[in-house]
Amino acid sequence: MKRKLAWIVGAIALAFLAFAVLFPIFVGEVGHMRPLDWRLLDDAEHGNVSDAVQSLTQGADPNCHDWHGWTPIGTASYQGNDALVRILLNRHADPRYGLQHALGGKHLSIVKLLVAHGLDCHSTLAGSVLGEADYEGDIEIAQFLRLHGAVAKKFP
Repeated sequence: MKRKLAWIVGAIALAFLAFAVLFPIFVGEVGHMRPLDWRLLDDAEHGNVSDAVQSLTQGADPNCHDWHGWTPIGTASYQGNDALVRILLNRHADPRYGLQHALGGKHLSIVKLLVAHGLDCHSTLAGSVLGEADYEGDIEIAQFLRLHGAVAKKFP
């Protein structure tokens, strides 16, 4: 009986230890995320342009992402925050991270900013977004991407 109880206690302790070690890895809190990056993500989520500039000035990574894959430029693109998208692009945020979200928010002005800052419209990503824009009936974004060389990939 004592052996069985010791085994159960040991298994529970091991499970807690594994959870304590692995959980932060699964949620993305170990390795790549710094408090400044979290603050920048929060600034983008709340549309705080001046706070985002301060976070970037202090060294936040404009291409950081949370455990769901959201980046500051993705959040700003989805919300249609042209000013913040422009600032992030000028701080070397990857324009690819904003394209899908700009389509989700139906923001043609953001798509134009992303293309102006080097988004490759011949890429597979642009073709996939073009296919999705066709599927969703977002004619303006679809026409703009086609005009800049995107070729639609089939979307369900």
